[in-house]
Amino acid sequence: MKHVLQHDEVLVRYPETSWQHAAARDYAGHVMAGDGRLFPCVFAVRAMAQGGFHYCFAEDPEGGNMAAALTEFLRHSRAIGPYATLSYVFPPEEVRTLETYHDRFWSALRRLHAADEKPWPDDVPRSMRDPGWTFCFDGEPVFPLCLTPAHVRKQTRHAGYFTISFQPRWTFKHHLPNPEIMRKYSKLIQDKIKTFDSSPISPYLGLYGQGFLDAEKYFFDDKNLPMSFPDSLG
Repeated sequence: MKHVLQHDEVLVRYPETSWQHAAARDYAGHVMAGDGRLFPCVFAVRAMAQGGFHYCFAEDPEGGNMAAALTEFLRHSRAIGPYATLSYVFPPEEVRTLETYHDRFWSALRRLHAADEKPWPDDVPRSMRDPGWTFCFDGEPVFPLCLTPAHVRKQTRHAGYFTISFQPRWTFKHHLPNPEIMRKYSKLIQDKIKTFDSSPISPYLGLYGQGFLDAEKYFFDDKNLPMSFPDSLG
């Protein structure tokens, strides 16, 4: 792939002194519990261990190559396997406020939506207020997750660099094929979050289509305050 690299490819392509090398190394250490704690998302741990984690590094602060990278990743994701995940990482900068990262995250999704060359899937509602809505790109339902240096209490949403992680929705169906398995893994992950984060579990955390809107899960406040999201992507 042109824009997207596996974790080991990043370490080979970029020198140890580069921010790209540091970003991949730090994120791997965070997910693989380099400090002795168990990272709550068992699927993220397996993705890192089994080569599912991929990266793309922003060419500019606006993420000009994000659409090309996400298109490339999604079209190869089934060949990558059920742990396919893309971390789109922005260049190092002075740490901003959560509100600033929140606005940049939604601006990035709006730019992606505007650049999307494929029509919105017929089976996904267009209204972000509909419980069945989820972000889509290149004809694929996708779960985007924002991680920032400003997340301190929620270490599950922390990264040393402003990062947007993308996971194809079909991977959730692979891992969680029925309600019983969904409930099992949901409880397992939430129990782990209680020992990993220093703030209580977000009240917006939950299974897709059950409870809170999908857009409410993309960006969490560090102290569980409500975070707004746009009425539409444009």
